[in-house]
Amino acid sequence: MATRLIAGKNIKIVASGFNPPLFTEYWLKKEKLIPEDCEFSPPPISTPQFTQISSKKFTLLVLPDQLQYNITEDSKLGIDFIKAITEKVPSLAYIAMGFNFDYFVPDNEIKPGLFFIPGNKLFQDFREKDARFGTFLSKSFENSRMSLSIKPSRAIDPKGLESDVYHFSFNYHIDLTKGDSKSIISSSVTNWNKYFKYSEKLMAI
Repeated sequence: MATRLIAGKNIKIVASGFNPPLFTEYWLKKEKLIPEDCEFSPPPISTPQFTQISSKKFTLLVLPDQLQYNITEDSKLGIDFIKAITEKVPSLAYIAMGFNFDYFVPDNEIKPGLFFIPGNKLFQDFREKDARFGTFLSKSFENSRMSLSIKPSRAIDPKGLESDVYHFSFNYHIDLTKGDSKSIISSSVTNWNKYFKYSEKLMAI
């Protein structure tokens, strides 16, 4: 596709046992989970139910049942962070982890009717000029179940201008309920770039 904007990259761990208030600037730096020179802006928000941290390098959201690390600059920092979490926060009951990549493609670069199925009766009721369509695809990839949803949406650019886009959302779901969950997390996140490159490959078709 000629034009595509990557709107987000994140790594998510779903587990019971996270303690959001634990994730303070002092603790993160003391445990060497983030660089000493890392500055937070705006100031972190922390309550018993969630902690939210923002910096130029990443954003972090911690809830009692999940942790989401959003990569904004250095993917290696995120990979190292996720690996370290399994050692620094020992009493977690892991359920799943996921790699997520989101892209926006301008509406006018998607061929009209690309996702329309002429022979399907349901689609016949959407033969309107203002109708828009999407799709959902899923398959196994590496040790994950990959899904790709494509749907029409609206996006706001850095200048505050709103436009019609198609939102391509990749999710790689990895089950952590069977086997050595810490080992699966470590080996999977080590290969994070493989999942990202595969998403990039599909977006280039």
